[in-house]
Amino acid sequence: MKEREIDFNTDVNLKGTVSFPKESEGKLPLVVIFHGSGPVDRDGNAKVMQMNAYKMLAEFFSSIGVAVLRYDKRGAGMSGGNFYETGMWDLVNDGIAAVKEAQELPEINPERIFLLGHSEGCSLIPPINRQADAAGIILLAGHADNVRKASELQARLLEEEVKEMKGVNGVLLRFLKVHKTAASKQRKVFDEVMESEEPVMKKGFKRLMPSGHESIFNII
Repeated sequence: MKEREIDFNTDVNLKGTVSFPKESEGKLPLVVIFHGSGPVDRDGNAKVMQMNAYKMLAEFFSSIGVAVLRYDKRGAGMSGGNFYETGMWDLVNDGIAAVKEAQELPEINPERIFLLGHSEGCSLIPPINRQADAAGIILLAGHADNVRKASELQARLLEEEVKEMKGVNGVLLRFLKVHKTAASKQRKVFDEVMESEEPVMKKGFKRLMPSGHESIFNII
């Protein structure tokens, strides 16, 4: 796999990488990767979680003759901007700019550009594709309902898992009522977010975007 650093602009400067197959003939197809939630870099890593998921995807696509454009989300990695003041339409505009950058690459066939969304990225692809008119889309681990319902489902699954957990860990977690307190805290935070008119809220170590600010957010 060969790689080239790129940068492009919206209202901020975004940094990224284009990956190419080691050997190729003619104009290549290309996949643009759109991030999951959180301050995630081009490789799919956040400070608290190193996965390299998008780098591995780039390696896979390169192995089958497909180029990949991936970039640092605004406010993450080497890209400019403030992640905690970023709304949904900021991310959509960044995505549209990424596709336009891909279309202008001399090695790429602009008629064979595909959009790959992961988690939150699945929600961004429809408005991006209205302007991109991509050759196809790929959705990985998207949600079929709104964020609050998805988070409440996560809390219920956690409660069931803790109830059935064996050994010392299960006994300790049930004694501390971790599954109960997580669900109640989650409800409280969502209620505060829905009632707030502030553009940014800080809750412990997490910052959440209230509903009045056009954005997508996850509460874990």
